[in-house]
Amino acid sequence: MRSPKYLCFISFAILFLACESTTETETPVPYVSLNVGDVRQYYSESDSSYSKISIIGETHRTDGQKVFISEYVSDSTNLRFYNFIRDGYMYSTQLDSNSHGWNLEDNPYVEQRLAKVFPSEGDKWVQIDGDTPLTYFAASFHGEKSTQAKVFSDVFTYILEKTVIEYYANGFGHIGIIRLDGSYPKFVNYIKVNGKEYGEYVPQDQLPKRTALKVEAKKEKYGFFGERLK
Repeated sequence: MRSPKYLCFISFAILFLACESTTETETPVPYVSLNVGDVRQYYSESDSSYSKISIIGETHRTDGQKVFISEYVSDSTNLRFYNFIRDGYMYSTQLDSNSHGWNLEDNPYVEQRLAKVFPSEGDKWVQIDGDTPLTYFAASFHGEKSTQAKVFSDVFTYILEKTVIEYYANGFGHIGIIRLDGSYPKFVNYIKVNGKEYGEYVPQDQLPKRTALKVEAKKEKYGFFGERLK
């Protein structure tokens, strides 16, 4: 028969191992956030402009895929984009197959992989399946990034070749964008994710007005998350 001291030691060992197991299986925090109510306002020091992206609701593609509705607003543009997460990536998509002039036989909803939810250094992926020529995103650990909203300590960049660098913070999602040549940087001055707010939001009626010439110069071929526009 085992002694009480021996049985007590066995019980303690089992409890210790159980605690260790619980710690090792904690859910990792993603670098992409898609929640209705999320708001990001960005400021660009290069031209003193503001822009905002809000997730305003959910809808479905014609094939039934559920997507989030992202609304992009600047002083010259008001656009809607549709995003969802699948297989570890955030995608943009069209609501109807082969809409807006695209002709991708094996990618009828023009799905574009824009961000990896759990990145690792050196990850690389195709942006648009079936496109010619293929373009790629590549992930690189950036570390700390200071913005007007807050200092983010765990940031990855997703670099779209010859085009833009997108910044994603662990637990917060997208926090900024800059062209590959370093021009037109835009980073969050305010962010609301999962109901928590950081930074100071500037109301639309208080935003500085820019001239028509400056507005015209800002037309882009790519969306705010690096999605290609047709």
